[in-house]
Amino acid sequence: MKTRPWPIVLLAFIYLLGPIYNTWSGAQVLDTPYFRYLSFLMTHAPWKTLAELSLYPLAAFAIYSVKGWSYPVYLLILGLDSFQKFQDWRHFSRLFTLPMFLGTIALNALLVGYFLIPAVRAAYFNKRLRWWESKPRYPVQLSGSLKLGETVTPCTVQNISEGGSFITAERSFILGALVDFELIILEQRLHITAKVVHSQPGTAWCYGLQFHHTAETERKMKRAVKALKLLGLRPRTVNPPWWDSLRGWVITLVKTGKGFVPDVPKPPTS
Repeated sequence: MKTRPWPIVLLAFIYLLGPIYNTWSGAQVLDTPYFRYLSFLMTHAPWKTLAELSLYPLAAFAIYSVKGWSYPVYLLILGLDSFQKFQDWRHFSRLFTLPMFLGTIALNALLVGYFLIPAVRAAYFNKRLRWWESKPRYPVQLSGSLKLGETVTPCTVQNISEGGSFITAERSFILGALVDFELIILEQRLHITAKVVHSQPGTAWCYGLQFHHTAETERKMKRAVKALKLLGLRPRTVNPPWWDSLRGWVITLVKTGKGFVPDVPKPPTS
């Protein structure tokens, strides 16, 4: 599945709607037509108010990006939002009542707790768990070789992507070993530094390689993989449309109650 975890996607979408909800609720509190209130904000509101509204799209972007920087940025925005709500209650307690303030703080506390769940936190700090970022793998049968020190070992490439490959070799390699990987693909010889990141028991020694590209090898590999696609090769895994993925998530959530916490298994190397 190429889609990000649906709880994260939906939470980002909710934050994206944050400015609309806040301006609508402000119009309701003041008993003012929405578009009149919105026009007033755009023309007369201080920059601080507009900056506060912009925090919601920024939070949505941080959540959806699922990167290491996203986590502290989002928590900082939650902290700023909580402080601003405290200021609103302090100065406008007749409009923004104590129950409303406490409800907002409780919601922010729940959101902080959600992002502290190990499965959620791991997706932001361990890029190997972000399976949706993995490139398509194409099944092939190519001859290659692995060089470790002075020893050259023939291998067969079973599948390949822009960032790695799955091979069978004629000897064993330890995980973490850096090897010089050579293969000929579409009459083009490539030399790439690769790291052995996965092993699979079987009748032959089977390994997953992670490429450590230079700018030149990355460009050549992208071109080669694109050529495989143009030749009609289909990836090993054909991803369903996003709406099928969403429907499957909803069905699982309704039937089993599972799905509030994203499932972030390690993406298969083979």
